[in-house]
Amino acid sequence: MYNYCQIIAFSVSVLNILHIHWTDFVSNDVVRSRTGQPLLSDTICQRHLSFFGHLCRADSGQDHSRALFGPAFGVLPKTGDEEWKTEANLAENG
Repeated sequence: MYNYCQIIAFSVSVLNILHIHWTDFVSNDVVRSRTGQPLLSDTICQRHLSFFGHLCRADSGQDHSRALFGPAFGVLPKTGDEEWKTEANLAENG
């Protein structure tokens, strides 16, 4: 209950700073333009790209890099003559 009261008090103080009365109907776009905040979708996209860049710069021997860019075990290649070694191929060919 204490955290809820803190959140309500904070939201009321923000509305006071923005000169918005709590009974006014103000869209999120207006509040965002007054505060200068970017769209949430833009922020999420930027964070995803930043994280993907972190994965791309990682050492190729690390687990997450191998999982992202390495070959999938047990899947045959779509092109080329080379055959991937799977448990079924090893059992058949000995």
